[in-house]
Amino acid sequence: MNTGRRITVNFLFLSTANIISKGLVFITVIYLARILGPENFGKLIFAQAFIVYFMLVTNMGLSTLGIREIVRNKDKINDYINNIFALRLVLSGISFCLLLVFVSLIRKPVEIKYLIVVYGLSLFPFALLFEWVFEGLEQMKYVGMSRVLDKLCFFLLIFLFVQDSKGLLIIPWFGLAGSFFATMFLIYIYIKKIGKIKIKVNVLLWKNLIKQALPMGTAYILVQLPLYFDTIILGFMKTNEMVGWYNAAYKIVLFFGGFSGILGIAIFPVITRFYKESLEKLKIFIYYINKMAILVTIPTAIAGTIFAGPMMNLFYGNQYNNGIIAFQILIWSIIFGLFNIPFALLLITADKQKKYMRVALTGAIVNISLNLFLIPKYSLIGAGTATIISEIVMFVMLYFYVCQIIQISIKTSIFKSLIASIPMGLCMCFLTQPVLVRLVGGGIVYILFLFWSKEIRKEDIIFFKLNFTKGNFE
Repeated sequence: MNTGRRITVNFLFLSTANIISKGLVFITVIYLARILGPENFGKLIFAQAFIVYFMLVTNMGLSTLGIREIVRNKDKINDYINNIFALRLVLSGISFCLLLVFVSLIRKPVEIKYLIVVYGLSLFPFALLFEWVFEGLEQMKYVGMSRVLDKLCFFLLIFLFVQDSKGLLIIPWFGLAGSFFATMFLIYIYIKKIGKIKIKVNVLLWKNLIKQALPMGTAYILVQLPLYFDTIILGFMKTNEMVGWYNAAYKIVLFFGGFSGILGIAIFPVITRFYKESLEKLKIFIYYINKMAILVTIPTAIAGTIFAGPMMNLFYGNQYNNGIIAFQILIWSIIFGLFNIPFALLLITADKQKKYMRVALTGAIVNISLNLFLIPKYSLIGAGTATIISEIVMFVMLYFYVCQIIQISIKTSIFKSLIASIPMGLCMCFLTQPVLVRLVGGGIVYILFLFWSKEIRKEDIIFFKLNFTKGNFE
């Protein structure tokens, strides 16, 4: 299969699976937010936030390194897979022990400590999860199927057994069940398609893996730190209710922003291949990815700002109205999230992990500092503002480093997208029709202005058609 067609097939598989899985999660979150109420919902999200960091310790960048090495060294796949599998398993045990120590030290009610510990058990199926193997082999259908299985299991268990706030303490067990089934599914496929799993301990290879993965792992920890640090600070400095309001807004943003992660998985092997084969092809590829990101995310952020109130009420009811302002701020993060992923992947591909780590460290320092400074005084507004500013700082640094590898220009696309967004926004604000009509009408106006300004040209449509459906990238 040609590269362009492979990108399209993988993206479609992952897109479909992630739309289904994220849709299931989103519906489940809405259901839980409504029946638990802001306070209990805030407790649940506060507990979940900690586990992400311990998962990063378990991963330590090994999955990304594994993908890269599978693409680069097809003849050594088994050695890498079996050793990374064993190493992640050891790291999961260490990570869970650290979690137990952490829980014993924090000053929180037993109920919240219990939630954190049960969520922590998911570190073990996470260590065994073979998504990265199938991503490296570009067999995304299995990755997509495992994600749907995970979230479908969680969805069904929640709707069958959680009817009110009394079910709070059993919710993490259902999440663990979903992770377990997804992990077992991928292990079964691996054994059937590739071979038996062997726990290998090659000390020299382990040292090499850790040495190469550590900058990536550290960078990912630093990148993820700002994502949940605001929730943790709100949980310690403010109320559980405020955590609930803020995260109700953030869950909507993460749902829409999740497509950047799908895109990243689909394009990482391609970026790796083009970097090795042709910088010119890589430049063209990145240019069109960036152009697509600009033309989609800017109007999405503007529309989200305008319709924040109706969206929050539609999903959660008026008990979460205090989170509207947070949504209006956080929705802008999807722009920089979609930009930062391909830039970060390019630095990793080019063995510039240390530069990526520098970007992540700077973003984390900015985010943590602003959260500590702004949240005590400005609460939700401060948390959202800290997120946006840190994303902008990271984007500027990533853009600077990437331009040292290939020259990329995005000014024209940003300018024309903003110009086209003006009549779109006016349409959405001042039309008296229902929200859906205003949204569709504004979208049509935006697209027409893009054609009028020649930001979308016939040549662009032909390029996408040829290269992403007929595989001419080869």
